[in-house]
Amino acid sequence: MAVTNEQLQDLFQTTWDAMPPELKALALAIREREERRHRERLPDLQFDRHVKLWYPRNRPTKAVVVELMDVRATDDIRISYDFDRDGWVVEQAFTHEWHMGDLTCDPNWREVAFIVNMMEEK
Repeated sequence: MAVTNEQLQDLFQTTWDAMPPELKALALAIREREERRHRERLPDLQFDRHVKLWYPRNRPTKAVVVELMDVRATDDIRISYDFDRDGWVVEQAFTHEWHMGDLTCDPNWREVAFIVNMMEEK
């Protein structure tokens, strides 16, 4: 029986949602330990923060916003994965000031880069 990626994602989401909090905490601790091992195996690579978006199509978190806090201030960027185009989308905020009383405060994200997924299928 062939299982689609979407079916696996639905199964994962259902399983995660049904998991007791103690088991979720254990799973997160195991994931952190594995990330630490990964960093130790690759000492030449410096990870300031490693972020995993677990099945973003089915989760509330769809993107990561990166802010640079430094003397050399830059605009924030938002990184997400476009499953239709099969690659990473990098967007930049173009609106930084809003009128008093503006309840939406839309940063007006615009795509500034697209990085094609180069992973080879086996």
